[in-house]
Amino acid sequence: MGFWMLNMWARARRSMQRQENIGQRTVSFSPIYTLYNLNQQAKIQLNIENLLNRKFYAGGAAKERSYMLSVKYMF
Repeated sequence: MGFWMLNMWARARRSMQRQENIGQRTVSFSPIYTLYNLNQQAKIQLNIENLLNRKFYAGGAAKERSYMLSVKYMF
């Protein structure tokens, strides 16, 4: 769990730095993804785009949000 949180923070920080460099005043924590290994054969990955983007937050952040759930099974 700790590695996932560190990875999420690092991605959010890079995203904020990119937006600051181009002069926008938005804070975006996107994309965020997590990977969960059920066992050696099965993996589940969840991706969320535009999780907390202040630009869209006032008008409903979920309008621009997208989700992707993928399952990988090797046999």
